Amino acid sequence: RSTLFPYTTLFRSRVLKPGAPLLVLEFSKPQDPLLESAYKVFQTLWPPVGKFFVGDAQPYQYLVDSIRVHPDQKALKQMFEDAGFEETQYHNLVGGVAAIHRGVKPLAAH
Repeated sequence: RSTLFPYTTLFRSRVLKPGAPLLVLEFSKPQDPLLESAYKVFQTLWPPVGKFFVGDAQPYQYLVDSIRVHPDQKALKQMFEDAGFEETQYHNLVGGVAAIHRGVKPLAAH
């Protein structure tokens, strides 16, 4: 999981053809303060549960930390736009705990 993924790389690459959509599913920021508080409490359980089941808490703590510093929905949408994608939008899932971001690579280069 990379919190600073360079969307410009996909935009400029030949992997994504002109007119093709890019869809990204990411953990995100809950929109409701009550849900956000409950989610933060839930996340505190991930490292100890990971340690219990797989013997290592660090990967689960990294996941919690990376979610915390990841851009929120509006900032990630702006990153798509800054990278040159059009028709950018996002759709929150589970109140914003996760979000699907979408952008379309333009048919013509700008």
